[in-house]
Amino acid sequence: AGSHLKTFQNEIELFADEFSIPIVLNTKLPELWLDFSADILICNRNEAGERDICSFGAKSDRIIITCGEYGVKLINRNRIMNEFKTVASMVRDVTGAGDAFLAGVSKWIVDGKCERHCMLSNEEFSAMVNNGQRASAHCVSQYGCGNPGLSR
Repeated sequence: AGSHLKTFQNEIELFADEFSIPIVLNTKLPELWLDFSADILICNRNEAGERDICSFGAKSDRIIITCGEYGVKLINRNRIMNEFKTVASMVRDVTGAGDAFLAGVSKWIVDGKCERHCMLSNEEFSAMVNNGQRASAHCVSQYGCGNPGLSR
């Protein structure tokens, strides 16, 4: 499985370079990707586990760890950690919250705000995280799915 994963990782890098898009990695098994150079690695606190957070994803430029009701932790390329409190004010159902967060981050990127190997300022990265948090907050505020209206 190791050689197949390496081949897959190489194909991802070629695709991202060709289209000048960042590699955003959201994985249930982050230990498989520790040597992979993603622009942004996203996982939740359970997936991050008890690892030394500052060495976790050592080759990734930025690491986002979603922490449910405790918000989001961001570790930048200099291994400086920032924490963002949750923006959800009403929680009915947390099903899909992580997927909604990833969708909000992806929407921010697709809107042309980030390219491959882009050097985002802390303010820009905060805006990207906030877009993910807004989508997630919308998701948890209702039963079932709906349009979070991220274009506003």
